Amino acid sequence: MEIIKKQITKLFAVSGLINPRTQLLGEGVNPGFSFEWKKNIFPDNFMADTRNDSLFFFIFASTIAVFLFLFFSKIKIFGKTLIEYLSPIKKLILGAVLIVISQYTVNFYSPFWDNIFLRLSQLGWEIIIVASIYKLVKTYADFNFGNVLITGVLYSFIIHGLKVSIRYMIYGKTIFYALDRFLYGSLLVMAVTIASGVVFLYIWKKGEV
Repeated sequence: MEIIKKQITKLFAVSGLINPRTQLLGEGVNPGFSFEWKKNIFPDNFMADTRNDSLFFFIFASTIAVFLFLFFSKIKIFGKTLIEYLSPIKKLILGAVLIVISQYTVNFYSPFWDNIFLRLSQLGWEIIIVASIYKLVKTYADFNFGNVLITGVLYSFIIHGLKVSIRYMIYGKTIFYALDRFLYGSLLVMAVTIASGVVFLYIWKKGEV
C-alpha cells in the first residue's frame, strides 16, 4: 500500500495537484487549514492578517444584494439576463455547489487521501465549468465572448465565494486570507472559462458542434 501511495503522490506532484507542504502534516490533520498560508495575489504587507467581521459581512451582503437585484430586475448583461445565464446550467451549478461542500465534509483522516480527494474534486468543478460553457454556447446562437466572461464571473462567485465564506465563517480564517483565496481561485475559474469559450465559440462558428 505504501508503494502505491508513493507512486500516486509522484503522479499528482508532477501535475502540480499535490502541495508538498501537506506531506509535513500528521495523520488526521485536514491539509487545507493547518499551516501558514501562502499569499498568491496580495503581498504579505497588503493588510493585517486578522479577522474583520464588519468588512467580510458587508462584502457578503453587498454581493447577495447585487445578485438579487440582477435576478429580479432582469437587467441584461451582454444581451442576457441573469436567469438566462443560469437556467440552462442550473443542474451543473448544483453539481459545483455539492462538490465544494464535499471538500469540507468528506474526510478520510489521512493527509494523503484528503489531498487526493481535494484535487480530484477541484478537477470536478473545472469540468463542470467546461460543460457549462459548452451548454450555453449550444443553447444560445448569439452567445458571444462577453457572455463567456460573465459566466466565468458567476462561477467565480458561486464556487470561490462559497469556499471563502465557509473558510471564514466556519474555519475562522482571516479577511486577508478570504480575499486572497477568492481572487486566486477566481483567476483559475476565469482561465478555464476563457479557454473553454475560445474552443467552443471557434468550433461553433465553424459549424462543428
